[in-house]
Amino acid sequence: MEDIKDHFEPVTRARVIQLLDQFFGTKYQPREDVGIFISRVKTAATRLQEAGHKLDDLYIGFQLIRWLPQEFQSTVQQIYRWKEEDFRVVKIEAELILEANRLQLMKQDLEKAENAYLSSSKKSNTLPGATAAAHGDPNGKNDYQKRSELDKQLVTSCILFEENSDKGVWVIDTAATSHFCNDKSLFLDLKPITNMKMSLATEDKSCPVEGIGTL
Repeated sequence: MEDIKDHFEPVTRARVIQLLDQFFGTKYQPREDVGIFISRVKTAATRLQEAGHKLDDLYIGFQLIRWLPQEFQSTVQQIYRWKEEDFRVVKIEAELILEANRLQLMKQDLEKAENAYLSSSKKSNTLPGATAAAHGDPNGKNDYQKRSELDKQLVTSCILFEENSDKGVWVIDTAATSHFCNDKSLFLDLKPITNMKMSLATEDKSCPVEGIGTL
């Protein structure tokens, strides 16, 4: 039986090199679920083990974190600082899954805040003055003009406030679960992120979100 197995499944040096190449070539794909990526890395490691070359946790753990996107880099740097006895595949996997879930919740919070803003913007498009003018109210036009002037003043004051604010001032507040500040030093565990923006109440403009964290 062993002779048959050796004939059909020869564990040659070329085969091992091929499996090593597949293992170290396992990269995180854009927008891939982290759990699926972890599974692919572990599968490649299992194939090497079955070929008689078991990899240490050091190599598997390194492969799990070396190709992760920018939003995971803060967590990756923390993992690099772990003690040697903590650098284990099981613990690294749990940490990455936890971070992926946290980022997903943060993204949902931002989407809810943006949807709430868009909803309130649509409601504010129907001004009382405009409605009154449609019904022949001679004061409707004046009310509409006053509201427009007030909006312009509000936008101007917000811009001046942001430009002249000291560090630590909360320049944007969504009144939701996510709030924004211009002072990175206030955050305990600021994690950089990319491809995320927050809509602003100034002529459909948006502001890039550079990172997320807790105070």
